[in-house]
Amino acid sequence: MKKIDQDEKLVFWGDSTSESGIRGAMENLPVEPRPTAILCMNNLMVLGTLHAIRNIGLNCPNDISVVGFDDHFWADIFIPPLTVIAQPTLEMGKTVAELLHQYILNDAPETTSQRINLKATLIVRGSCSPACNQRFSQAGELQKNENSN
Repeated sequence: MKKIDQDEKLVFWGDSTSESGIRGAMENLPVEPRPTAILCMNNLMVLGTLHAIRNIGLNCPNDISVVGFDDHFWADIFIPPLTVIAQPTLEMGKTVAELLHQYILNDAPETTSQRINLKATLIVRGSCSPACNQRFSQAGELQKNENSN
């Protein structure tokens, strides 16, 4: 997978509210050259970001692509249908429950850290521009939801 350099000036740390999504978009969209996409780390920030994009007269996905995190039931009925990174929430819950069960059975062993990697899935829908979708497909890094728009 190709690594993309991170420009710290384009990273906005919000507080997981729609208002911080608005602030983040308003802070980053006037930058020249304007970003081609925004990744929001939760759905409230997605809503704020889309609100800001519309209020300043831009269009998603024609002017800017938006990607959310988590695949809620409304993501594919949203206009435009929202491209998301879907977390394996069921697998995450099972893993935590198993670890907690082991912890309890071992009568509270010493605290240790453990890294567990679970695979997230990119579900491309309408909030990404066609050019962005094509780049994902050409790179072979896309798991496209066949039922999406």
